[in-house]
Amino acid sequence: MPPLTTTRRDESPQAVIAEFAARLRDLRERAGNPPYRDMARLAGRSHTALVQAARGRALPSEAITVAFAAACGSPGGEWRAVHRQYRHRLAAAGGTAPAAPAPVPPAPHCPLPEDVTDAAGLRRAMRLLKLGSGLSYSEISRRSRRHTDGTRYANGALPRQTIADLAGGAERVPHLDVLRVFLRTLGHTPEQVAAWTTAYVRARARPPATRPAAPGSPVVFEHRAAAAADRPGAPVPLVTRGAAVLVVMLWLILRALGHL
Repeated sequence: MPPLTTTRRDESPQAVIAEFAARLRDLRERAGNPPYRDMARLAGRSHTALVQAARGRALPSEAITVAFAAACGSPGGEWRAVHRQYRHRLAAAGGTAPAAPAPVPPAPHCPLPEDVTDAAGLRRAMRLLKLGSGLSYSEISRRSRRHTDGTRYANGALPRQTIADLAGGAERVPHLDVLRVFLRTLGHTPEQVAAWTTAYVRARARPPATRPAAPGSPVVFEHRAAAAADRPGAPVPLVTRGAAVLVVMLWLILRALGHL
């Protein structure tokens, strides 16, 4: 968790704002300096708002701070407390702090367990969580060694390819232990892991949606022929006419050979 701050005497409003902006820049640097446009896409915020937050001209809102932190792979809840401290320091220094934010819905990059209803939704959610973490597959694999207790990967690490299958959209749903270690590695609490476990069980219990037959497949032709036969006066489908021609040709050949 980011260290909290304490109010100091005789500090200027600009010093408080500059210190907060420096902490945001340091957070981004530790995340590998992701481009601001990539951060904006992950956070569901504008590119300009994130850039201004790190410039230090004004204290950003709590919502922008949380979005900035999440785009750098840091839990937004921890930065709410940090922002609150700086807001109080700024007010004590005589500066103008942004108003306390109204509740806002989660950003698009923050999937919720209760929204997952099938395996495709689970894969999509894990992919978004990985993107939001800002970590590579190799880095997640390396960090996972500390979070494998009580799983089939105990005393080891999640293989990089296993993580790629989970967060990269592979068709098959991985073992539950993969999901648990993955979430622990990204910093999820036991309660959050339990909620995602429920979503996992729900997704596995729902059968995959059947895909419609491709145009031109035998199933489609069979369906069209059957549908046409049910409509009095409807033209005979091309496939049916072709079959009739073959039967007639076979009959003529057998008759010519004297078999009929």
